[in-house]
Amino acid sequence: MKVKDIMPGDSSSEPSGFKNVGGTLFFAAYAQNLGRSGRELWKSDGTEAGTVLVRDIRPGTGSSLPSMPTRVGTTLFFLANDGTHGEELWKSDGTEAGTVLVKDLTPGGFGGSVKAMEAVGTSLFLVRSGESGLELWKSDGTESGTVLLGNFHPGTGSASTGSLTAVGTTLFFVADDGTHGAELWKSDGTIGGTVLVRDIRPGPDGAGLRDSRNVNGMLFFVADDGAHGAELWKSDGTVGGTVLVRDIRPGQPASAPVKLVASGDTLLFWADDGVHGSEPWKSDGTEAGTTLVRDVEARPASSVPGGLARVGQTVFFRARTETHGEELWKTDGTESGTALVKDICPGSGASIPRNLENVGGTLFFLASDCRSGSRLWKSDGTEAGTVPLLDIPGNIGPMRALNGVLYLVAGGYLCKSDVTREETILVKDISPGGPSDSTSTFLGELDGKLFFPVRRSTGAGFSLELWKTDGTTLGTTSVKTLGAALGTVTEGSTLNGLLVFPGPEGQLWKSDGTEAGTLLLKDLSPGMGVREMVKVGDRIFFSAKGTYFDAQLWVTDGTESGTVLLKAMSEISDLMELGGEAYFHVGSELWVSDGTVAGTVPVVKGGFAGQVILSMSRAGGRLLIATRSVGGSWQSSGHCWMSDGTAAGTFPVEGHSSSFGYDCGVRLGNQLLLSGWDPAQGQELWTVPLPDFIRCPGPYIVEATSAMGASVAFSPARVDEEREPRPSVQYSAAPGSIFPLGVTDVSATAGPGLSCTFPITVRDTTAPTVTCPAEQTVLAAQAQGVAVEYPAATVWDAVSTPEVSYSQPSGSTFPVGRTLVTVSARDAAGNTSSCEFHVQVTASGSSQQPSTSMSCGGCGSTGPGALAWQVLTLVALLGRGMGMGRRRG
Repeated sequence: MKVKDIMPGDSSSEPSGFKNVGGTLFFAAYAQNLGRSGRELWKSDGTEAGTVLVRDIRPGTGSSLPSMPTRVGTTLFFLANDGTHGEELWKSDGTEAGTVLVKDLTPGGFGGSVKAMEAVGTSLFLVRSGESGLELWKSDGTESGTVLLGNFHPGTGSASTGSLTAVGTTLFFVADDGTHGAELWKSDGTIGGTVLVRDIRPGPDGAGLRDSRNVNGMLFFVADDGAHGAELWKSDGTVGGTVLVRDIRPGQPASAPVKLVASGDTLLFWADDGVHGSEPWKSDGTEAGTTLVRDVEARPASSVPGGLARVGQTVFFRARTETHGEELWKTDGTESGTALVKDICPGSGASIPRNLENVGGTLFFLASDCRSGSRLWKSDGTEAGTVPLLDIPGNIGPMRALNGVLYLVAGGYLCKSDVTREETILVKDISPGGPSDSTSTFLGELDGKLFFPVRRSTGAGFSLELWKTDGTTLGTTSVKTLGAALGTVTEGSTLNGLLVFPGPEGQLWKSDGTEAGTLLLKDLSPGMGVREMVKVGDRIFFSAKGTYFDAQLWVTDGTESGTVLLKAMSEISDLMELGGEAYFHVGSELWVSDGTVAGTVPVVKGGFAGQVILSMSRAGGRLLIATRSVGGSWQSSGHCWMSDGTAAGTFPVEGHSSSFGYDCGVRLGNQLLLSGWDPAQGQELWTVPLPDFIRCPGPYIVEATSAMGASVAFSPARVDEEREPRPSVQYSAAPGSIFPLGVTDVSATAGPGLSCTFPITVRDTTAPTVTCPAEQTVLAAQAQGVAVEYPAATVWDAVSTPEVSYSQPSGSTFPVGRTLVTVSARDAAGNTSSCEFHVQVTASGSSQQPSTSMSCGGCGSTGPGALAWQVLTLVALLGRGMGMGRRRG
């Protein structure tokens, strides 16, 4: 799909020099816009609007001709000619203002002095041709930070510097200082750290170093020390660690290794040992581990196995032989148990078995018998039990197994077949309008019925209908017309009695199987449509994709409010569930999501170095990840990885010298069967042992419920549930045990050498509860106040006995007026809480008289002041009574 027509008309912008920097693609292109033309620096985010000129470095009709793009962190370094300084070093952050000349290394208008560039960590190293020879420079992107590290063969201009190779934070390179010849050097980015590693061939001739390769932190290269010829060497950056790996062709003649390729921890190359001719070799960096792979001249032709499907303890696959062509084969994982099932297209013709499907323990597949075209077949693994089932004209569409029955669409009919029949039943014509009516997938199963979309011709266009079937003609009906048939409809998923699926334009729909219960669940962002779904617990994760390269990860609980966007990214592929989380890959990165924005993160930061992920699958509680080297061929650059969902638990599959194809095969017993290729055997069927694994849960952080700690019912450790026999896990503390305050490491063991640990942290972060007494009200006989005693506050804490303090303790003297008392409680973990109440003190003679009951709000106040008030009150009452009696008398 074209992103943007940069040069309108029939002329080409000739984009080239692509470099991805932090998700932005930089490139050089010709353009002609607003009076400007020439070849300049552009960038793109994959959209037409986001594909723009970064800066017209050489204004007008000239071209700055950006070249040698090199990424260092989030900065692009490159060479360009602005018409004033000549070809010099520039950098860009993707903005016009941030695209600037770094340094004019060759003052004047000539430039052209930079010969090579290499990123090492956060610095750029470059080789420049100066007046006094070749020079090694380093740059941090600033003019002052662009400095000369070394001048090789000064004064002659005849030095040579090349083969820049980064290994960790060290740059290795080949240089001739005029004394030692072209030898191996290294630099840590300082003048003092730019040194000769070893004079491999003493004297001025040099060792002729070439083909440097970084293999897992070790530098391999080819060199001639004058005694052994051109052979394989390695270096760790020290004199003692720079050694000949093996003299493959003993003596002065050279084995002359070529085509050096890093594959994991192994170096693959071709060499001539003088006996076998030029053949494939491999090396682990040791003399004993540097061996001939195989004499390729004697190898058999490749069988190119594919389409692996497991049925019980048998794996079926297609393979090609010279005698039978491409036919159906089977294997039990042994050489003797691997055999042709049936020559469906007799002789050297090819039936090309495909769409292999396990239905109730029987294999169903599509194949051609070279007479009647593509047909549905089934097989029990024997020649006699491999028979055709369906002979209907027209294309065979999607297939889906449900309750031991295979459903498929062929020639516009919904068909079904099961293991008990020697034929296929036509259930219903779902395309009465002819070939323009079609279905492309089965959405999913709900209440024993299979749901599928039908694209129906309306004359003025196409509509999309939701259908369901119970396997009978009457039970195969339309549920609802959803709308215009726009966008791609992919498989759905069931959740809480509902089928969640993509409808028109890829929007999210749900259905309970009725017309009224079939509704739009969520209208996604404009232009976004659902692509993949996976059910994880009581939620569904799904990806949505726009017109160009933008993609989004969503999660839903089946409600509109519970359907939320988690993250936008460049692409999302192969959504799958593992251990209660959703895994997927974005380019070369493996990601995981727990359903939260914060919990949607990469598993392996930076991705698989130099690899692009092709596909993912599951086996025995692990992810199987097929990758290929960037720029490599499908034959010789494939790899297979296993992952338990963690960075530490992600590792390449070992066990033989094969590189892998586009998937990691299928499991059979305690091994993987997969189609692999190597220079010795071609593409054949391989077996790889599945190593044991264990992945602990947690970590757990729980709140203490008592002074003893808390009971923690942790989840079980994950092991290979399909392993024979199944591992039994023992724990140092049983689930549900009481764990004390602090951190306790729990170990899980599933056998010798198979264990893991996880921490359980029990903490007390809950503050004590404090309840203050009621407001206290008392009378004061003295102006300075009165001593008041009040009930203690009620304080409670589940874990410890808190310390309680009062801003005015009970029994203190309170002044006349209203005083606030604060009660504070602090538990042993330092958690605090407080409450407040008031003490109201009223002076004698005040109009605010307290109650004669003297309850004081439960204050229980006592003391001389309180007693005096009681006496005075009694005298006043008696006097008032006697006066009234005299008046009556």
